[in-house]
Amino acid sequence: DLVLEPGRSVALVGENGTGKTTLLKLLAGFYTPTAGRILVDGRDLRAIDPAGWRRRLAVIFQDFTRFELSALENVTLADPTVPDAEAFAREAATAADATGIVDALPGGWSTVLSRAYTGGADLSGGQWQRIALARALYGAKVGGRVLILDEPTAGLDVRAEVTLFDRLLAH
Repeated sequence: DLVLEPGRSVALVGENGTGKTTLLKLLAGFYTPTAGRILVDGRDLRAIDPAGWRRRLAVIFQDFTRFELSALENVTLADPTVPDAEAFAREAATAADATGIVDALPGGWSTVLSRAYTGGADLSGGQWQRIALARALYGAKVGGRVLILDEPTAGLDVRAEVTLFDRLLAH
């Protein structure tokens, strides 16, 4: 049994291949349990509307997607129409230590994150990781009530990883 309480941070630690990502995908509703059940506020996850449940999540998996969109669109994917979306994106970028990345882009927030586009720019793996993390943090700000981070610092060096975890816990 595992009980996750609101307002708490929980870390799953273990060897590669022990099922940490599988557990997170079960919690996200991407997989259905073959035994047992997942309860959300006392209700079986299988009885909850999948789209409604996923709107309550803010997720970054270790195999996150690199969208050929502007930096702002990449971060605000959860809901770009909310009032103050750009301010929330900046807040999420600060928490993810991605502000310097965006500021260094030729067009700032409007730069398309792909060299396939005129004026576009490509990012390193660690930079993409920070943009994807900002996306998850933005999603948490605009409606996600469960923040799932699957190896959010995998592409970072050890010092950057420690700094980022400190920021995440404060955020």
